[in-house]
Amino acid sequence: SLFNFVYLATGLNAAVPTSVIFEGPSGKGVQLKTNVLAIGGGTGISHALPVFLQALSEAQQAGMGAVHLCWIIRQARNVEWIAPELTELREDVSTVKSGIDVAVTIYITRETEPQSGDSEEDPVDSKKIENEKQPAVSLDSHSCKQLLTPTPNFRVRYLGHQHPDFAQHEDGALDSWIARAEGYGGSMEVYASGPQNMGRDLRRAVADKNDSRKAFAGKGGNIGFCWDDRFY
Repeated sequence: SLFNFVYLATGLNAAVPTSVIFEGPSGKGVQLKTNVLAIGGGTGISHALPVFLQALSEAQQAGMGAVHLCWIIRQARNVEWIAPELTELREDVSTVKSGIDVAVTIYITRETEPQSGDSEEDPVDSKKIENEKQPAVSLDSHSCKQLLTPTPNFRVRYLGHQHPDFAQHEDGALDSWIARAEGYGGSMEVYASGPQNMGRDLRRAVADKNDSRKAFAGKGGNIGFCWDDRFY
């Protein structure tokens, strides 16, 4: 057992490195809102993905809601971190029933579009990553290419030398989700996990989108924000 292992290790008269691995689930469930935007930066997808899946399940039961997921990673091959989950997710979102607005977007910040020619313009404004080069896309396996193939409600955006900037662009992922969520009515919440600077930018962006006049009039305008950095 874990207790016996630690006891034996500490009982020795020498420094013994002790490695411990915990496997979840842990913590309490999240009381989700009608409309959910889940955002994961890097390993922050460990928080965002379960929230998204729960929200999607509840939205399908209710027959309404805007449920979006954004995952921000550095390289294309990072999708293989959650290859089994992503394979199932791609199928789930492509067959979601009508009446629900669902979208999954993966942003790849350090690579450019692998195909030649003009690519579709990304709707999210971006911040330049200073003093960094733009490496070639890292689609080094067949499974990786399959995971990144666009399907209904699932898309990939290569940002090259940039990060998504949710705070400044009026037609970005945040605004797009808000516009769809307001069409359904009900409560709105952003759940996110990732680097601290991402949390800072998102917190500011959500605050800017809140409208106290609409909230007091019962016409929306009140967007919640839940930040969790335990998974990054």
